[in-house]
Amino acid sequence: MQISKNSTKSKKQPKKGIPLYNNRNSGNSVAEFGCDKIKIYLNSDQFAWKKERLKGWGHKEITTDDGKKEEFFYNPRQHNFNLDISKDERSQEEYLSITTNPSKNLHSYKLTNDVDVITEHLGKIESHLKEDFGIILDMDKAKVSRFDLAHNIQLNHPISEYTQVLNSFRGKRQILKTHHDSYYWTNRSRQGIFYNKEKELTDLGYNDVPKNLTRMENRMLNSSAVKTSYKDNKLSTILSRTEDNIKIYNGFIRDRLFRQQNVPTLKLDFGEFENIYENAVLQYGTKEGHRIAIESFGIHQLVKIENGIQCLNRLIDKFQKPRTAYNLKKRNDFLLNIYDPAIFDIEDNSFVSLNRELRNKLLVA
Repeated sequence: MQISKNSTKSKKQPKKGIPLYNNRNSGNSVAEFGCDKIKIYLNSDQFAWKKERLKGWGHKEITTDDGKKEEFFYNPRQHNFNLDISKDERSQEEYLSITTNPSKNLHSYKLTNDVDVITEHLGKIESHLKEDFGIILDMDKAKVSRFDLAHNIQLNHPISEYTQVLNSFRGKRQILKTHHDSYYWTNRSRQGIFYNKEKELTDLGYNDVPKNLTRMENRMLNSSAVKTSYKDNKLSTILSRTEDNIKIYNGFIRDRLFRQQNVPTLKLDFGEFENIYENAVLQYGTKEGHRIAIESFGIHQLVKIENGIQCLNRLIDKFQKPRTAYNLKKRNDFLLNIYDPAIFDIEDNSFVSLNRELRNKLLVA
C-alpha cells in the first residue's frame, strides 16, 4: 500500500513510495510494527569536533545560575536527524546527541524492525558528519537515551467510538492524559500513546491514507527505561536485540494497560440479580445498595448473560439520579476492562465488543 502527498504545483505528482512487505523480517522491509524514534548520545571522549559555528548549524548561548552555556544544533531535513551538542547540567560534561527515525526514510507511516536498515541509516548519518564537518563519532560506545516502538492499527470504526474503552485503561503507575483524539499513559520514564494516525497524515497533505488508521507507541523516555527493557542501553545491544522488540512491546501493553484478571464461574442469572439489586436498593439506599448488589453478583457475570449490561444500565437509570447513574455506568466500564473480553461470547454490548477488538489489535501478532 502506498500513499501520496498533495503538491502545491499545478501538476500534482504522487509522492513516490517503495514496495511494502508484510514480512517484518524481510530485508529492507517496512511493515506495521517497528522502530519509530531513537535517540543516542556520546560523551565528550566519544566524539571529536572543532568547536566552531559550522555552515548550516545553529548556535545559542544560555545564561544560567552557573554562568553561560553554549549549545550547537544541526537539523538537516534531507538526512532526517537532529543533532545537539551541549553540556550536562549536573556534570557539566559536554555530550553529543542524535535523534532520528529510521522508518521515516522508507515510508510515510510504515515501520521497519530490520536491524540492517536501522544500522545503515545510522551509518549514513555518521558518514555525513565526518565527510562534511570532520566530526568523528565512536558509535561503538554510543548509548540510547530514548527508544520508541510503534504499531500501526486499522480499526473497524473511527477512533472517537473507542473513547469509553480508552478512558477505562489505567496504566500501571502511569497517569492518563488526553488531548483531542490522543491518549497518553505516562510517567517520567515511560509513555504509551494511542493516536489518530489517519488525521495526522491527512493534515500533512497525504492522500490515500487507510481509513481509521491509528498508532500505538511504547516510548522508553530515558536510559533507565531502556536498560529495564533490554538490560543495557548500549546502542550495539539494542541493535542486536531487534528480534525481541515485539516481545518487549507486547509485554508493555499486557503488563501496563491490560492488567487483566481471571473471571469466576457464573452462578446466577439476571432475574435473580434484578431481585438482589432492587432489594439492596430498598434496604441500603441507592448508592450503597448498588455497590452491594454489584459486589455480590460481579459485573463480569452480567456480561456473560444476554443483554445483561443493557439490563443493568436500565436498572441504574430507574433507581439512581441522572448524575449518579452516569458515574455508575462509567465505573462499570472501568470494572469490565480489568477482565479479558475474549471470554465474553456476546456482541450486543458496544463496550465489550470495542474493548475486545482494541485489545486484540493493540498487540502485535
